[in-house]
Amino acid sequence: MIQALSIQALSRKGFIFVVIAVVLAMLAAVYAPSAFAQESDGSPAGIWVVGQGTASGAPDLAILNLGVEALADSAADARAEAAEGIDATIAALKESGVAEEDIQTRHFSIGPRYNYVEVSECVDVEGETVVVGSDGKIPPGTQCTRSHKQVLEGYQVSNRLTVKVRDLGSVGEVIDNVIEAAGDIVRINGINFSLEDSQALEDEARAAAVADLKAKAAQLAELAGVELGRLVYLSEVSGPTPFTQFDRRFEFAALESASALTSIEAGELEVAITVVGVFEITEPEG
Repeated sequence: MIQALSIQALSRKGFIFVVIAVVLAMLAAVYAPSAFAQESDGSPAGIWVVGQGTASGAPDLAILNLGVEALADSAADARAEAAEGIDATIAALKESGVAEEDIQTRHFSIGPRYNYVEVSECVDVEGETVVVGSDGKIPPGTQCTRSHKQVLEGYQVSNRLTVKVRDLGSVGEVIDNVIEAAGDIVRINGINFSLEDSQALEDEARAAAVADLKAKAAQLAELAGVELGRLVYLSEVSGPTPFTQFDRRFEFAALESASALTSIEAGELEVAITVVGVFEITEPEG
């Protein structure tokens, strides 16, 4: 199963902090009375720790959002132009080595496109419409008001695809071929990088998170002068799967000549895992 890694680091961190706070509150309210040791005032005793781990790896899949957009006086003409453009786009994709099963329609629409223009309307003292001459002069006693009017520009057809490119070295060539095939009506709406299977990176990040959890708990116990007891609670913070930091570094070179090709850099993907744990505090020997 393909998992798109597109959650930005800032959003992920903010989400993690909120979830951790909720988890700790739930632990204190629900589990502490029965599962953990109690202080004399009834508050839960123990060392509560949050561990975080990350793992990075190169993506093996590029996901392009592209398509065509046509505007014409009639819906039929716009549809015909868009159909010709999308057929040329799909043919170019296949010629570039993209498999048919990796090409999927994600959006199709037909509708009018309007523009808003400012218009002036003038009336005389009797309420009759007055047409202002080319010289712009307004007869005495004329009152003019300004408003915005919706003007039909034509009919627009949009047909967009989601395309999976498995050969990352050919992404720039694929984009160039599509532009050449579909011409000015082509639209490149974005590119994401992903992993076909992120399980290995998740396992690595999870192991690092648990190691971080144990190290923090041991340091806290040493600093506090207490003995670290057994781990009595451990949970991976739930949320979007997986927690990821997405390094998208790509550069579109201007197509100024036949030798100017589009440059695409995939960068790396980072998977982040957060765990919450509670350790008992034991009395030092002697």
